[in-house]
Amino acid sequence: SFLMMCFLNSCTQENNDEISTSKLKELYEKLETCPYNSIFSINYGTSRAEHTSDYIYFAVTNDDIEYLSSLSQDEMKEERERLIQSLGHNGENIIDSLQSVGYEHIFNVLGGHVGMNQLINFTTTYIENIESTEKWDEISQLIPSNLTENQANIYIYMAVCVNKICRPIYRVLTTRQIQNISTTSRNARNICDAQLAAELSIMGIDLTAEAFIDIMSGGAMTAFEATVGCANLVGIWYNYETCNGRWH
Repeated sequence: SFLMMCFLNSCTQENNDEISTSKLKELYEKLETCPYNSIFSINYGTSRAEHTSDYIYFAVTNDDIEYLSSLSQDEMKEERERLIQSLGHNGENIIDSLQSVGYEHIFNVLGGHVGMNQLINFTTTYIENIESTEKWDEISQLIPSNLTENQANIYIYMAVCVNKICRPIYRVLTTRQIQNISTTSRNARNICDAQLAAELSIMGIDLTAEAFIDIMSGGAMTAFEATVGCANLVGIWYNYETCNGRWH
């Protein structure tokens, strides 16, 4: 997916032993400092061969935020439809299929429902803490213990996805100033915020699954995969605005 991933040889090796905190921190810092481009700057249809490199480098930029913020209801619908159509025939089905495959892969690596629930809880908690500045300290405290190397790496990939993609979206949508907000409206807004965090978490799992599979197979993400992520992001933004009554 459109995570910023450095290609690390250690990621291609199956290892069922527990991984040290220092090794996880090293991986996190490498991924955090990879160069990246806007996810909306992708060229649709670019092949994997043309995209293979030492990095998987897409993130939400300030320009992306400004662009999405400028769209009307109809324009946002059109943008999502354009992204879906660029995937080819049955774009919605393609997205659903990719999400199912990605979710199942992460589900299996984490060992089932308990492991997946732990990852979702980790992700939503990390997304919602938008005031966090010492990111590694927070991550290290939130990651469960007794994980295999592959399981722990997924948490690091997810944390980077939150930093570069999910949290920028969550921050801008949930910190907008609302004048004269009533208690009822505030409660409704809290529900919308929770829904937003949950949707971004599920999207993050999809992206992390794709990145994990790509790196394990020695490749990089494709523009096709990034387009799926973009379409989901636009849909999540639209859902939040609708939940808050902007377009009612």
